[in-house]
Amino acid sequence: MLPRKHTVSGKELINRWNTDIHELSYLILKHDITVLDSSNIPKIKFSFNPDDYRIDFAQVLNILRNDPTSVCKMLFWLPELESLAIEKEISSLKSKTTPKPPTSTPDTGVRYSRGRPGNIRFRRAEPEKKEKDTTKPEKTIKNVIEDQEEEIRQQSNVFSLIGKVWFVKFKQQEWGLYPDQEKYKYIANVLNLPNNGYDKGDLEFSIYNTELVGKVKGLEITEEYQDDKTQEGLGDLNESHLSEILTSQEVKKFKEIGYELLEQLGKAKDAGDQELIDDAKMNIVKYRSYISNEYGIKTTVSDDETKIYFKIFHRSSKENEKIRQRIKNQIKNAIKDFHDSLPMLRMHLDRSIKTKSYKTVYLPETHISWHITM
Repeated sequence: MLPRKHTVSGKELINRWNTDIHELSYLILKHDITVLDSSNIPKIKFSFNPDDYRIDFAQVLNILRNDPTSVCKMLFWLPELESLAIEKEISSLKSKTTPKPPTSTPDTGVRYSRGRPGNIRFRRAEPEKKEKDTTKPEKTIKNVIEDQEEEIRQQSNVFSLIGKVWFVKFKQQEWGLYPDQEKYKYIANVLNLPNNGYDKGDLEFSIYNTELVGKVKGLEITEEYQDDKTQEGLGDLNESHLSEILTSQEVKKFKEIGYELLEQLGKAKDAGDQELIDDAKMNIVKYRSYISNEYGIKTTVSDDETKIYFKIFHRSSKENEKIRQRIKNQIKNAIKDFHDSLPMLRMHLDRSIKTKSYKTVYLPETHISWHITM
């Protein structure tokens, strides 16, 4: 249980750290700082568990996007702030913040006019009418984020996870902030496809649906099998999810290709050429992924990388359709969220991402460069 004296308001933090509401908002988003619902904390309680009164992060993000001044009224847990060493980051944040442009000589509001020679009259200048500030509050939060995250500042198209929030920008014209939810990870992984070794001239990029789900959930694409029976060979093959039955010649060919790739890796190691080693390992990854997704064959490589073992892994068409629908729904729900803040991005994704039976395809009309971090 925590004494109430260990809490502090946003206004107090702003004064203590000599910062402002937008810089504080950035720190809350980046570090997933606990925001307490002070209205629900019983007044008569001397101590309480902060976790019981934590406001959901998505709700906090919505408040900061639409009414950032509310951060002054928010309540924070001091022990957490001290453990995060936030105060050390404040000085760094201040040093990176874009300085304001130099101002001209202060205007005193006094104007001089000359009448007859030798006579100077003073008159008070009419106060200049200030234009109404139509800048949205989020604009300032965006500037703070880009000042601190230098690698995304100059990028036109960004899909970047900063702490617990996705910072999304498209064509340097529109942007938005979104909570760290699974549906956005599907979009990020698809948009990242052009960065995964494709030729610059390519405009069609694809990923197997099973592999995409694995990446989003942080799972390995292939599985290891230590069963002795598995290591004896391929055994009897079932019909693959492509409704193709592999012949014995095809099975033999897959095994030959696998061992050829291991042989190339061995030669690269003997030569001590790191570039060749990396290329050989990448080819093995692609090979394992291909026969897993296309033919339902799982492989594992021995620790010394001299042997390769095979296991049949049959996935029914019904299961494949279930995976396809899951991906389609997640991507569709994420795209809907971009309707208001990023209408051009929503249109681009609607046209460019297609979820097919076994693959998800990203097909932009023209080459587009994305900065992706996850």
